[in-house]
Amino acid sequence: MGKLVKNIAVILGFVTIAFGAFYLYQNHFTPLEEAAEMQVLVDNMLNETRVYQLRSATLSKISLDASLFEDELFRSLRSYRTEIEDQPFGRNNPFEAVSESNT
Repeated sequence: MGKLVKNIAVILGFVTIAFGAFYLYQNHFTPLEEAAEMQVLVDNMLNETRVYQLRSATLSKISLDASLFEDELFRSLRSYRTEIEDQPFGRNNPFEAVSESNT
């Protein structure tokens, strides 16, 4: 039985090495390529953060003057809108066949 165990161990070793080689062969990225790709992502994130900070600083400098809403001319504006009344639409039974009486 010692020889059988030894042969199985050798075969399992070869299968393991073959699987490892196949996995490494199929892997398209090397660690250096992955690191370079991650660096590009980090740089992109940092650039977007800088743009956000610049826009935030620009918006923080804006001051709004609300005195327009207290101006007498603004307060004298009137609305001439008319109310829109609800109109019936659709059919009572949407699954009923369309006929002359339903239109």
